[in-house]
Amino acid sequence: MPKANIFSISTAFQNLSNRTFHYLSITHSIYVATATKLRSYSNYTQLGYLNTRATTMSTPNRWLVAYNSISASLWAIVLANVLFLAPLLGQPYVFDKTQLFLTVVQCGAVVEIVNAVTGVVRLPVGTTVAQVFLRLLIVLGIFQLLPDSPANTHWAYISLCLAWSFTEVVRYSYYAANLADAGGVPYWLTWLRYSAFYVLYPIGVASEMSIIWMSLGEAELVVGKFYSWVLFAILFTYPPGLYSLYTYMMRQRRKVLGGKTVKKE
Repeated sequence: MPKANIFSISTAFQNLSNRTFHYLSITHSIYVATATKLRSYSNYTQLGYLNTRATTMSTPNRWLVAYNSISASLWAIVLANVLFLAPLLGQPYVFDKTQLFLTVVQCGAVVEIVNAVTGVVRLPVGTTVAQVFLRLLIVLGIFQLLPDSPANTHWAYISLCLAWSFTEVVRYSYYAANLADAGGVPYWLTWLRYSAFYVLYPIGVASEMSIIWMSLGEAELVVGKFYSWVLFAILFTYPPGLYSLYTYMMRQRRKVLGGKTVKKE
């Protein structure tokens, strides 16, 4: 590969890293400010955050409502961009116009790992890390590291963006509404949270696997055979991962919606 192309890829990746670091620095500043306010509280975790089981709207709850609301808004922008650009311009313009913003927004999900590790939210750390890692692999390890991969301008990129963004808009909106008022979450939002996965999860996984598969050749050319083999090996983790997540959501759906009368709004 020409040195000029390698230099341009390195420069683009560095610029992306700087922007992502700036975004995460802002998030970290919010964390620090929140932790400072919590020093007078008891029963806080090692970073000073109360467990979200508090019955009142505590400072950590307010932080989580804000974080989930902002995340839902950012993913709504991703969704709107793809819905507008896909029929109007198609590929490769959709990728060119949306990939950087998508990458920055997805990098913000690192906060979820911090939340899980510190106990701010009760989420399985291993599952959270695995999900965030796989998505970061896509946006950083393919979209940014391999900008000339044929997968980037394939329709799979559009289906990936639609599945990811719709899932996250619903998920973050549900979390924010539930934290703000556990009994006041609209029925339609609860139903979407525990029903949309039937369609969105298979679409998302199929899109991710297609993108990784189509990027194997470019990965070997740009990075090396080892990276190509790593990506190939990761493909085998998707079927069991999808089964585990799918069955978990089915159990959650039965728990939340099955046999219960939920007030419609």
